[in-house]
Amino acid sequence: MLKVYWWGYGGGSWMAEKLREMIEDDLGMKLITIHEHPNADIPWKLDTVYKHLSEADIIILPANFRRQPCKSNNRLTQAMALSKPVICEPMPSYLPIVKNLENAIILKSGSDTEWRNALKLLRDNENLRVKLSKNALETSKSYTLDEISKQWVSALEVLSKSSNSKTDIDVIIPTKNNHTILDECLKSFKNSTLTESIYIIDNGDGVEDLVKKYNVPYEVREI
Repeated sequence: MLKVYWWGYGGGSWMAEKLREMIEDDLGMKLITIHEHPNADIPWKLDTVYKHLSEADIIILPANFRRQPCKSNNRLTQAMALSKPVICEPMPSYLPIVKNLENAIILKSGSDTEWRNALKLLRDNENLRVKLSKNALETSKSYTLDEISKQWVSALEVLSKSSNSKTDIDVIIPTKNNHTILDECLKSFKNSTLTESIYIIDNGDGVEDLVKKYNVPYEVREI
């Protein structure tokens, strides 16, 4: 029996659950969900989630793309990096990445008929599953931390060079009382070759003490 996996925030698990009857009763596969809500098939844990996903035969990424079209491509590229055949809905951030039936299957409208046809196609065609898995892994290499970091550096350098009278870049850091992440952000600015004016938006305590030790220009605005 093929295993179909979904993972994400529990509040979005309804998008997978609405497909459970189709996947299990109609198509004879098993749906396994991973999230933090009590009704998850597997509770989400950072140290085990990718181990569980590695056992998937198919990963599905239904998306509330009409009402929440600004989501990132993270889950798609993570699934691809696991070398899995993926079925996803047309989230705008997915469109430039997916080559339909080459490195994943992307639906046009997310209708039940589309889902049924795509799931049945992958269920019955092992060669296609292997092809999508292989090509997905290759695609994911363009989204590693090293590659994305190069794009960020390039973008910041372009911004710096294109500014007229300004010689520095404004950086706004929204945080939520998370000193560990803020510390890592400030550390990266301290080690950069660019000049930044940093504005920190935070509602926690101790932010100014943290920033002062890096001796960078800053302004803290509480919310």
